[in-house]
Amino acid sequence: MLDFILKKKSQKAVIIGATSGDTGSAAINGCYQCDLAKIFILHPKGLISEIQRRQMTSFNSPNVYNLALNGNYDQCQEIVKLMLNDNDFLPDQRLLLPVNSINWLRIIGQIIYYFYLSLRMGAPSIKVKYVVPTGNFGDIFAGFIAYKMGLPIGKLIIATNQNDILDRFIKNNAYQRATLQKTLSPSMDIQVSSNFERLLFEYHGRNGQIIADKMAQFKATGSLSVATNILSQIKQIFLSASANDQQIISEMQNIYQQSNYLIDPHTATATHAYQQVKAQLTGPTIALATAHPAKFPEALAAAKLTLPAMPDKLAQLEQLPEFYDSLPAELVAVKNYISQKLS
Repeated sequence: MLDFILKKKSQKAVIIGATSGDTGSAAINGCYQCDLAKIFILHPKGLISEIQRRQMTSFNSPNVYNLALNGNYDQCQEIVKLMLNDNDFLPDQRLLLPVNSINWLRIIGQIIYYFYLSLRMGAPSIKVKYVVPTGNFGDIFAGFIAYKMGLPIGKLIIATNQNDILDRFIKNNAYQRATLQKTLSPSMDIQVSSNFERLLFEYHGRNGQIIADKMAQFKATGSLSVATNILSQIKQIFLSASANDQQIISEMQNIYQQSNYLIDPHTATATHAYQQVKAQLTGPTIALATAHPAKFPEALAAAKLTLPAMPDKLAQLEQLPEFYDSLPAELVAVKNYISQKLS
């Protein structure tokens, strides 16, 4: 579709994304054959699993560029946002297209399965609850939009790891930046959740100026809160829970013992969160699973769990060379790199 539209409009595009592990490889797989687009994916060096990295960096394609930045995911994401607001460095009036959940199209795609699952479970006569592992608040925000569209959802349960800024907001009205921690669930090692800003926008009467002021306050102080009545409205649909690494390990073990089914550490935050809030729920609850456990050998080893077999595509990655460049987590460095590759 992207190639079709670019050819029809005689345009070229630069696809930009920051990844905490999974979005990057999905985007590259989708776009590496686009003739009129070059794709640049930023990831935090050393802060995603080796298999997640290799899924991206094993592509030897002339239009794919992987950048390992010496920083954390929040810094990668901030650079992408800044470039979206200032893309004059691109030649030929090229389009700059994000692939993170900061791209509204990504949210639209995720809305669909909330409707599909709810209907399969008996909606509209049954209100299904969803527990969603989240770092960037994208997938669960898609569930919120489905709810706003009229889908009868009972509750949306935010499941986080030790980087628990969202859980702290729901429980204590404290959206407060803390030191980013490296965990066994690296795709959720995020402190600044981009789509949370969209939720605040919805609960403040879609008033852009109020949200701009709040986000400026957050950038300056690392903290924000909302009026008590707004938090009460948010809590009518949202619950939350967090899990540390030991709880994630225990949850992976428990699920395997109960069902002989291996879950990855991110999915484990969801099933753990369900256990924390289930006393407040009635009726069916769906935990949205995330990635294949094979991508997280460190978590499997910590839980003393063994894969029956490595998926073929993942097993092949170890034999492939990697292609990526390392850069400082600085806007100017990334802009200069992209400009050079486009010249």
